[in-house]
Amino acid sequence: MNIHYHKMTGEIILWDSSSRPAGSTESHFADHVVALIETDSVDPKSQKIANGRLVEKTREETALAFLPNEHEVKHAIAYELHHTDGFVSPPSDRPLKGHLALDWKPYRQALRDLSKLKGQAEMVRAWPLRPDGTDAITPLRQRVPSKGRSGLK
Repeated sequence: MNIHYHKMTGEIILWDSSSRPAGSTESHFADHVVALIETDSVDPKSQKIANGRLVEKTREETALAFLPNEHEVKHAIAYELHHTDGFVSPPSDRPLKGHLALDWKPYRQALRDLSKLKGQAEMVRAWPLRPDGTDAITPLRQRVPSKGRSGLK
């Protein structure tokens, strides 16, 4: 099997069973190489390449791979700010008038302030509920362990 993996971390990003010239280790992905390994299955969540071999990840490596990455969290913040633009009068974030109007200003400021925190896990843990009580990031929140369950920060 041809396994494309990151040169430094061993993280697997792609695998296939197509034929490859002997000795060819070049990948078309930047900073990645290919290992030719005889195996029937690859699980990039629990395995990586180390010293040219397919090995099991440590518990910490598995947990880290599951955490939301920086791009996912920044994208979620940008999306949520864009999504809630319709509930306020830009640029002041003043609430719209009417009986259904909620005060979105503190929520939107809290989203902007998330960037002051260290690490994606802390940002997700600190993400507030919307003024209407909705959790806008349930799928991301499910991927972040509570502080007590892991040594991860």
